Amino acid sequence: MDTSNNSCNAEHTTTMQNEPPSLLIREASPKTPDIYFNMPAGMLLIKGRSIPEDSFEYYMPLIRWLDAWTVRAKTITHTVTASFCIEYQNSASGKMLFEFMRKLIKLHNGGVSVIVNWYCLDEYMLEAGEEYRNLINIPFNLIECM
Repeated sequence: MDTSNNSCNAEHTTTMQNEPPSLLIREASPKTPDIYFNMPAGMLLIKGRSIPEDSFEYYMPLIRWLDAWTVRAKTITHTVTASFCIEYQNSASGKMLFEFMRKLIKLHNGGVSVIVNWYCLDEYMLEAGEEYRNLINIPFNLIECM
């Protein structure tokens, strides 16, 4: 993942008290995806394999981060683009990604324009993207990369 000035696996903080971190970065592992969330830029990216040992433990900090930003996002950015390029996901990861998308719906309902880009690397991920698109009511692009 190219994040230019990122050289560590960290959850970055801001200097403002009671404000969620504006940047959250996690490097991929063989079982977990790259994460690059930058709320001031309106950019959320999840890329790679998603088969963590404990999907709840892996994804809940990301969901909490997005939930914390939902309150202030409209004052920071008017558009959020969430890009998912998942090579493979297990069923537990699929459930957690859906929970993440539910937070995107909340963000959208709060007045922020949200666009989901779901990159499909194979038929399995195309079907998963179609299922997510049918479950959420926000702009959702299926982008085939097969």
